[in-house]
Amino acid sequence: MKRKSFVSFIMLVLCFFSIMTLKSVALASDRNEQNSNFVTRQGDKLMLNGKEFRFSGSNNYYFHYRSNKMIDDVMDNASKMGLKVMRCWGFIDGNGEGKTIEPKIEMQPNMGEYAESGFERLDYAIKKASEKGIKLVIVLVNNWDDFGGMNAYVNWTKDPNRHDGFYTNETIKSAYKAYVNHMLNRVNTYTGVKYMDDPTIMTWELTNEARCESDPSGKTLFNWTKEMSEYVKSVDNKHLVALGEEGFIKDPKSTILEYNGSKGLDWSQVIALPTIDYGTVHLYPDYWGDPWKDGVKSGSAWLKAHADLAKAANKPVVFEEYGVLKTSVTNRDYAYETWNNLAYELGYSGSMFWLLTGIDDLKPDAEGLYPDNDSLRIVYNKKENASTVKIFEENAKLMNGEKVTRTPHIYITSPSKNERTKDIAYVEVKVIPYGKEIRKVLLSTPKKKNIIMKEDDGLYTYNLDVSKEKNGKMPVSAVVQFKDGTSATTSDIVDIRNKEGKLVSAKVFDFSNGLDGWNQNGIYQSEIKDVTYNKEVGNGSLQLDVKFPGASDWEELRIALKSFDLTQYEGCKYDVYIPKAGLPAHAQLKPYAVVAPGWVKCGVDQNNAYIGQLPTVTFNGKEYVKLQVINTFNGQSKDKSELDINLVANMFKYEGPIYFDNIELLKEVE
Repeated sequence: MKRKSFVSFIMLVLCFFSIMTLKSVALASDRNEQNSNFVTRQGDKLMLNGKEFRFSGSNNYYFHYRSNKMIDDVMDNASKMGLKVMRCWGFIDGNGEGKTIEPKIEMQPNMGEYAESGFERLDYAIKKASEKGIKLVIVLVNNWDDFGGMNAYVNWTKDPNRHDGFYTNETIKSAYKAYVNHMLNRVNTYTGVKYMDDPTIMTWELTNEARCESDPSGKTLFNWTKEMSEYVKSVDNKHLVALGEEGFIKDPKSTILEYNGSKGLDWSQVIALPTIDYGTVHLYPDYWGDPWKDGVKSGSAWLKAHADLAKAANKPVVFEEYGVLKTSVTNRDYAYETWNNLAYELGYSGSMFWLLTGIDDLKPDAEGLYPDNDSLRIVYNKKENASTVKIFEENAKLMNGEKVTRTPHIYITSPSKNERTKDIAYVEVKVIPYGKEIRKVLLSTPKKKNIIMKEDDGLYTYNLDVSKEKNGKMPVSAVVQFKDGTSATTSDIVDIRNKEGKLVSAKVFDFSNGLDGWNQNGIYQSEIKDVTYNKEVGNGSLQLDVKFPGASDWEELRIALKSFDLTQYEGCKYDVYIPKAGLPAHAQLKPYAVVAPGWVKCGVDQNNAYIGQLPTVTFNGKEYVKLQVINTFNGQSKDKSELDINLVANMFKYEGPIYFDNIELLKEVE
């Protein structure tokens, strides 16, 4: 009896150890499988499960503060489009500039204090991404003031160097590291997986669009990137790390700001860091000024330059953010298709357009969608986006290694429907033939059919006489005929403006009784200490007490009139006054206006003036320099409800009051 019991006991123990061994093997297998799902780097390639990982993706900045329904909608549609990576924000610093107050969502309301609400939202986004097989790039701080950003840290510490103090202030650096450590060690409340152990996350991105214009040598930002990337890797060696830069290059011979190092970033140095796994490239020709006017051509050169630098560094490169405004004169779809194809051919690991949005269950637009605040949104099931979505879907298949049968596309690239044409319309057509031979391209208008267009090295042009046409939108179409008998067509409009009306004042804000609904609306590289109503200048004015450090060529402040229908207006006129005593004559002011939503810039570089060239006026015995500005909206004010007046200072060191007065909204009359 005792022997039998002993044998039974031994058998039970063996059985128990067998079960535990099998369970341990299974758990180890699960862990190995999970670990194999991390995206890694091998030379100039990203790798996943032993194979090169190339992807098409997008960006979305509201995953960390909006509802499950909104997150689900974007993730589901990203999956339908074949997108493999989404880039999202992982920060709300301070009050987030009031963006997340309804409902109130927080992540770091005060320095070193971490709130649950925003992290819980990020937990859910990570869970949802995992379910859809989507990897995430999570950004840890913003260069801009949206959702707090670097200036939140600067304000917490009252650093006198303002924005760029973020990179050198030891208290700020310690606070940033503490936030990163909290993020990496967080355990997801939905999955139970610590962030640093979750292969759903592809990359920790140190910043969004880092720049340090006070140090054009690039050393400050390089040193910060080295320190912080080493820190992240010391805590979490499983995930990729990137800076999240726009791609600014340091070439002292260039006169173009994005190439000459003036933004304080030397891209080739940063990507050479062992703890930076890949370089990132952003591209927004509409925002970058005259050298980028031919958006497709200049953007293509930008992509090629970074491909060469990445190859030299033996590092991957990702086309991480790019966009063409719906109000741009650049043909949006032609730009996207051209850039995507080029990025693929140049070996980019990924391309991620800005930005994929969807439904909105809190503050929707008239169609129930997240408002198009920057004129760049892409919505999967929206009719107006259909051709653009198809471009991204085809690119996703290409990047995913799937077989893609592509049909030729034809685009009318000039004139744009967003620009006005007088007398002669220079019509330009471009074809992406995908291997087919072109026989001819024909242009048609309501009065003329099948005009043979002139060909020059793949560019098809025709000078269309519209001098006798009435003002308005004239439809045009083009067809490309291929030698195999097939064809492709497209259509667009020409906005004819032969007869120019006169701009007259229709609404005046003279500030004789108060601020008239105007207030400050943000800064960049500058400071607005106070906004008051002033009776000393003119018959009354809006007074901003400001500080321009004078350390860079783009230090900006803004005032805005919101919730005001701008549809009937064609422009604005306004006066800017600055006390004259002690002003540097060589400093430059660069005013422009913006109509929103859509953030359409009006009059950039059209009213630039050196302070020494401005006239002097006197109020109450005190001298002021006066800058008078007229900005036209170029037909872009329809359905716009916000007017921003933006004043940029170029190397202007100044602390004191600036006054805005006599803001007029202008109508066009014949």
